[in-house]
Amino acid sequence: MKSLALIALALGICAPLASLTPATAAASTPVPFTVIAESAFSGYADAPVDTLIVRKRMYDAVWANHGGTAANQPPVDFSSEMVVASFMGFMSTSGYGFSVQSVSTDGTKVDVVLDNHFPGNNCNVLFVITSPAIFVKIPKLGLPVVITHNPVAQNCP
Repeated sequence: MKSLALIALALGICAPLASLTPATAAASTPVPFTVIAESAFSGYADAPVDTLIVRKRMYDAVWANHGGTAANQPPVDFSSEMVVASFMGFMSTSGYGFSVQSVSTDGTKVDVVLDNHFPGNNCNVLFVITSPAIFVKIPKLGLPVVITHNPVAQNCP
């Protein structure tokens, strides 16, 4: 009788715990993207900044501050596309830059994941001030955009 009560107690405690499963994450769908410009020397040099560009006028201003000219400005159709621009700010050496790890959506937001590359301990670098930038064109999906940065050390022999 005592063992039956312990089994019932154990079942009573474990049953609610068994039903507490982790929330199922929404499936992530890749979003097409195009890197339309990269630079080691941007006019946005003071501090790191991410910018979501949804209009031509804003694109013109950001591109001009970046140091680009109208002649070398990559085309963007703002009726269906937008641009994520990320600027790293002043870096004291070469070896810094961006790459796009992924662009995806779960239906509630667009996740843009950028890798921020930096030189590892054994890397030979030039002692020159750089200010890396990247411009990524993505489709307008009518969802908030979340930009995440992952630091990635370059491994050098």
